[in-house]
Amino acid sequence: FDLPAAQPCTLAFSRLLARREVLVAYNTSTTEGRREAVVVDAGLHPEGARFECLYGGHGDVVAERSPDPSNGTRFVTLDLAPMQLVVLRRLG
Repeated sequence: FDLPAAQPCTLAFSRLLARREVLVAYNTSTTEGRREAVVVDAGLHPEGARFECLYGGHGDVVAERSPDPSNGTRFVTLDLAPMQLVVLRRLG
């Protein structure tokens, strides 16, 4: 993780408790929506794992794998409205 280099940005972080990851993401823009790929723990979440929105949104998103076969990174794609804050956790 790193400090934002510019504004507006998406601020995202996660917390792990008993091998359960909770993801928090916030769009700092007051006027523009953002589409962001946010990294999740690849050791905990296989490709296709579903995350439910606990706060600030609707539905769920799916963990995807990097298109580069040599890169094992997992991420979820979030569409965030201006100043939208979401909290997600993996289903199951």
